[in-house]
Amino acid sequence: MVEPEQGGKSVDVDKILEQIMKQIYSRENSVVTERTYSDQPIIRKGGDYAKDWEERRRQREAARQERAEQRSQLRQQRQAASREQGVPQRPDGPSKPHNAHLREASAASYSLFDTASFDDGWPDSRLPRESFNARPRSYQVELPPLLKELRAMQPSERVTTQEAGKVFAKQARLAESYTDSYKPGRSPLYYLPTYAKLTDAELRQYFGWRTAWREGRKVDMPSAFVSLLAFELINGVGCTPGNDGLEKLKALRDAYEQGGYALYWSSDQIDFKRWIRDYAVVHGLDPKGAFSEQDLAFDGAVATLRAAERAKLGELMAQPVRRTNKDKLPPPPPPGSPDDEKVFAALGQISSSDVSRSPFFRQNEEAAAHVCAGVFRRQVEHCEKRRKVGFLDGIFGPPTSVEYRPLWGVPLGEKPDLGTPRLIRVTPAASVSWVSGRWLYRVQWSYRPEARARRDVSKLLRAIDCRMRQLWGFKHLLKEQPVPKYLSRMIEEECQAELAREKASERIAFTVDLSKLGGIRAAAATTREALLVDDEREDAPDQRMDAESLAVPASAATAPLSAPSQAAASPPPASPSAAAAPAGLTSDELSLLRALLGGEAPAPRAPGSPSLDMLVDSINEKLFDLVGDTVIEFDGEDPCLVEDYLDDLRGFLGQ
Repeated sequence: MVEPEQGGKSVDVDKILEQIMKQIYSRENSVVTERTYSDQPIIRKGGDYAKDWEERRRQREAARQERAEQRSQLRQQRQAASREQGVPQRPDGPSKPHNAHLREASAASYSLFDTASFDDGWPDSRLPRESFNARPRSYQVELPPLLKELRAMQPSERVTTQEAGKVFAKQARLAESYTDSYKPGRSPLYYLPTYAKLTDAELRQYFGWRTAWREGRKVDMPSAFVSLLAFELINGVGCTPGNDGLEKLKALRDAYEQGGYALYWSSDQIDFKRWIRDYAVVHGLDPKGAFSEQDLAFDGAVATLRAAERAKLGELMAQPVRRTNKDKLPPPPPPGSPDDEKVFAALGQISSSDVSRSPFFRQNEEAAAHVCAGVFRRQVEHCEKRRKVGFLDGIFGPPTSVEYRPLWGVPLGEKPDLGTPRLIRVTPAASVSWVSGRWLYRVQWSYRPEARARRDVSKLLRAIDCRMRQLWGFKHLLKEQPVPKYLSRMIEEECQAELAREKASERIAFTVDLSKLGGIRAAAATTREALLVDDEREDAPDQRMDAESLAVPASAATAPLSAPSQAAASPPPASPSAAAAPAGLTSDELSLLRALLGGEAPAPRAPGSPSLDMLVDSINEKLFDLVGDTVIEFDGEDPCLVEDYLDDLRGFLGQ
């Protein structure tokens, strides 16, 4: 089909379409042939890929050689052109970098700086070496005969860590009393240094530094030298193993930290806290000196809260009782639980805010301690019943036990061995055990509480403070913040229980006017005289009371007394047997207890005397504080003593 075109020319549309289809077909055919099925197997194996890789490697090598030949030819052409122009040629050999003259000048300046001598009055402002990979230049320094002998003790081949520690201990004992006056130069930097890592110059620098340290001179504290001296002290070189070594380690740590050198070196290089702790553990000393006051206070708070939590959970497992709103008084703390004041102080320790800054808590410490400890125990109960994670586990994680390697990284002459199994208390919340050659480190927390967890405890204490101020009528109130409903209900119930406890413990005071007692007695005598008849008056002795003899002296003036104090003012005279009765036991109770200890049957009870059940209950109640358990049980209808406490009762009664 031919169609006319503008300008009088005709266009064959069929031919154009045929050309377009041929181009599309040829393009598709070339793509399939070249990229997909061109002499390639359908499934390629590892050998095929290896052949392709080898072929590409040969191509790259050929291209590299070709470029090298081109550069060589170009260099030869330039040299030939230079000869023709009369330009002097460089000597054969490897070419120097373009900044070689700068490097040589820098090396010369460092060499001059290292060999320079400074007066003691000028501070050393040289920077420490910061290269971890490059070994320091070995200066030509003559070693004394003792240090040459020390060098000769180094093993020529690679040895195990334990053998290297033995070699280091022998070298340290050899040079224990060696002194050197060589002035230190630049401070070296090594990780866990030993004598073998130091160059000859650095070795003499160290012994010169150690001499100055022992003499009490003020010196810099390079990390490598401080670590070497600490390793010597740990191995008993320069000190007596035990308290002397521990005190010298602490003195070295204090000088290092107070001088500000700990800011420039990481704890991976110098870990005095771990070294002092492990040294104390291995030698059976008190390791608390390795920890700061903050660490010890935190661990003490964790131990207190863990003890209170265990006591509460044990109470729930032994006797699950559900608290109701009908309770008027708060229950006593579970047996074995820390008192409320300690729990309150521990909560304040892990809180992000200082509870001692609250004026209400300062004025009502006892009430605040009771309420906060009560809310804490109810939180423990709530998390145990309704959450997968305990209350304390959500704050600083569950207790953990990890394998413990004392003095790890320190070259030791002997491996730490305590012999018999031991359990060493490191902090109130951490301990180390040694059983069957295995060290184990147990701690009652997994991590330090994050800022969010500490803020949650702070919000809890603030909510208690806010509600107690409202109920106690404190003049300065706090703005209420939203808290969960269950927590608000706990706080309200504990506050009401504390108010009920305070109300029940109040004592009503009354006043007794002792000056009116004489008049009362005189009026009573007159009334009695008027009621007597003549026969009674003749038979009865003259008992008329003179008002003047009954008068109370002026010193016994009006005095306010409470009911308990007035009752205690004139106690009845106690019999000798009652005075000697232990734990407040009566004569009947002592008789029953002695009869049971002697294997005799209880005597029958007289009419009007306490029953056998009442005597047993009274004895158990009075001896509970001594034994901590019930001492008499009923076997059917007959009472009998618990066998576990027979010896305690005999010693208590002196039998």
